[in-house]
Amino acid sequence: MRDSLTVTPRALSVFALSGSQVLSRSLFGNMAPRAQTAEFYGFYDISSKFAGLLEPFVIATVTIMAGSSRLSITSLIVFFIVGGLILNRVNEDEKCAWRGRQTP
Repeated sequence: MRDSLTVTPRALSVFALSGSQVLSRSLFGNMAPRAQTAEFYGFYDISSKFAGLLEPFVIATVTIMAGSSRLSITSLIVFFIVGGLILNRVNEDEKCAWRGRQTP
């Protein structure tokens, strides 16, 4: 019974995160200049790999310092807040209009 209760939230989070990743790539593609899409997607790929290395490092550091892996998961909140603050400053309509497209 316990295994089924932990699998369900994990499965739901995978569906939510994969959907947001697909939407972020399409929005990123609409905002990138046509002549530089390869460079912009290269930066997008490198930044996702950097995030993939940074988060386990932060979780491990907090786990070692706090002595509990439960507290280390709260470090994710910091990443979501920083990401939200960065995305809050992006004007999608202006960038997409500059490219001659509508916001998806």
